[in-house]
Amino acid sequence: MRTSFIVSIVFTLWSLLSGCSSGESSDGTVVEGKEVSVSFSGQVVDGPISGATVCIDLDFSGICEVDEPRTYTTADGGFSFSNIKSMNTGFLPLIARYGVDTTTKKNLIGSLQNILYIANLDTSKIQYITPLTDLIAIKFIDSYIHSKGVYDTSRFIVSKAYTIADEYVDQSPLMYAGVFSQVQEIEQTLRLIVADVEKMKAVSFTSVEREMLRTNIKRSLLTEAEASREINLPNVLTNLESLEDISFPQSEKEYIQAQLREIRLSIDAFSANKNLTVANLNNYQVALESAVDTILQKIASTDANTTITATPVTIDIDAILAMGTDSNSSSDNNTTTPDNNTTTPVETNTTKISFSGYMVDGYISDATVCMDMDGNGVCSSQEPSAVTSAEGKYIFSDIEVNKESVISLLGYGGKDSAIDKVFTQEYRSVVSSSQASAITLSPITDLLMAGLGDVTLDTLTLSAARSKLSAALGVGNLFEDPMQNISQFVVSQGIEQIKRAIETVVKNNNNVFLSTQYIKDLRKKIKKILYAQILLTGYTNLDIDTLLSSVEIEQNILLTDRDRSFAIAQLNEIFRVLDALKNSSAMSVNALARTQAMLEQVVTPAYNAMAYTDINITADIVTKSEFSKEGAEYDANACAVKGSIANLLTDSNLTGEYNSDVRNGVTIKSNNGDASLYYPSFIGTLSQEKVFLTQDSYIFAFDRAWAKSNAKVYIDILPIGSSTRECYRAILNTDIPANITLTKVYRYSELK
Repeated sequence: MRTSFIVSIVFTLWSLLSGCSSGESSDGTVVEGKEVSVSFSGQVVDGPISGATVCIDLDFSGICEVDEPRTYTTADGGFSFSNIKSMNTGFLPLIARYGVDTTTKKNLIGSLQNILYIANLDTSKIQYITPLTDLIAIKFIDSYIHSKGVYDTSRFIVSKAYTIADEYVDQSPLMYAGVFSQVQEIEQTLRLIVADVEKMKAVSFTSVEREMLRTNIKRSLLTEAEASREINLPNVLTNLESLEDISFPQSEKEYIQAQLREIRLSIDAFSANKNLTVANLNNYQVALESAVDTILQKIASTDANTTITATPVTIDIDAILAMGTDSNSSSDNNTTTPDNNTTTPVETNTTKISFSGYMVDGYISDATVCMDMDGNGVCSSQEPSAVTSAEGKYIFSDIEVNKESVISLLGYGGKDSAIDKVFTQEYRSVVSSSQASAITLSPITDLLMAGLGDVTLDTLTLSAARSKLSAALGVGNLFEDPMQNISQFVVSQGIEQIKRAIETVVKNNNNVFLSTQYIKDLRKKIKKILYAQILLTGYTNLDIDTLLSSVEIEQNILLTDRDRSFAIAQLNEIFRVLDALKNSSAMSVNALARTQAMLEQVVTPAYNAMAYTDINITADIVTKSEFSKEGAEYDANACAVKGSIANLLTDSNLTGEYNSDVRNGVTIKSNNGDASLYYPSFIGTLSQEKVFLTQDSYIFAFDRAWAKSNAKVYIDILPIGSSTRECYRAILNTDIPANITLTKVYRYSELK
């Protein structure tokens, strides 16, 4: 909220320079310069926008942030706020995002805004958010100084350009035909230019790209409005060219101008009628949307080099006026377009997404991951779910979701494969319908979701929160797999150990049995406190003592000096070890699971005893191997009886004889110390013919029937003159020894 502080300073200086006083006037009207508390009601209207998120953008960032007041619109687009406090700004920026236009049954694209001037705020009246107030807000927010003078100028520019008296520019388009006609012109202008730019660039924009383009079109409209007090379309397109780094061919400019002229003629012909009802306005909006839909389809079906001619908009206005009061009578299912007598289906609000990812502290197998479609924090039987594999992977395929939706993921249960323990927590993450890809559930994504809290998510809120937390943690992609990135792993493990240490000392302080629900609530509070502190100081500057004090206040407890000292010292030791591992060139992602297991072996007794323990874990210890790593690739199963590799045959050159496993058709002979062969059990009929494979002074023989098995085997030898063993992997897919490839591999030493 740093911007809010800066805005407050600027506004205070403006107040002093203009001779404004603080407090209240003699008639009790609120004036700037003093903290105020306001309550008001409003409505989001193009047609009424149902289910929209409305927030008060206190820091003028243009984004609904998690700590800013928000609410959601009702079926008629209504919303309300109570007891909103504002310090010295004099203005409340409102942002409405998402939701559905109940007239056209289409999603609201992007956002609509309004600016409330507190000193003039009449709380007995409805505060509208419309395409016209959106232009005023953009002009105001783009200004360097947020003053009453700038506010009045922004209103004046928009009202003059669209020939609407100032007192009507922020009113509902469903109350005044003049306001309605200008709102429709703005919206159809945006739709037409966006479609034409997509055609010129031969791309289909994402929702974010489309919203950015719409905003630049609005800025281009405002630039022209300020310059000439009217909307001259060629100049608008010229303004847009500089903002979007594009060049409209003259033929395209002429087409857009001609097509918008046709749209304007229809709007004017309709608005000229007297005594229009809300039902008339709604029905005309539906018919106009349908007519423009047909025009946009025509644009989309032509390539960038094809010039098209303007399509007349021949809406039967008499039929619109003769319709009943059911505002949706012409649009609930099919909409007839009079100019070509075709039927266009109502746009669907859903799409199907497929995505996968991992649930990971270490990889968590047999966990349940669900899509929390209703956002209540609980997985129900009606919600899509998946079970993670042995590698912690989950998969969702063809899940139907609302367009532009953001859905929480919840993971629980299973076993952490790195430490071989039952996973007792819950991890959360999030997937967007427009950006479904590889989505990890990890301590980092869980912290993000804890910070976002229980708000209804949208893509911009999520994007802003991701950017802030990413910068504070010092990691690039919050959704990256921590087991595939050392820096990410270090932060992820640090978060887990902070949570664990704080939970341990709180439990120890209570000294009584704590219910499962208490522990669950405690974990949520710890994560929220940790999230806030990381955003404040950054992860590398975390102060554990401050964290503990915050938890004391939240839980209404007082930790003992001993417990506090233990948590601080033990966590600092853990941070030291993790930082050293991150900075070591010897460290490898292949060793991260071992690192977690080693750390678990040390800290678990420390937490149990509440006694500080030094941690002797270094990169050299973590990556230690009894096999040569030079020129070798990592293989977790190298030269070990593990999984399908169920058999071990060894020869030590003591007898000079071959050592054989007759049942499996395998023979080994060493001429120089120990040699070992690790192999699966043979399934099938042996041929009793041998294939000999030699490596240095060692001979390995397989029954020829192995050549058809594609079996993986490992050879363990000690080369002549060396003190380090070597392990080789072979795939038995041929009976020609020269064609059997030996790959040098290694694994890490077993943990003790």
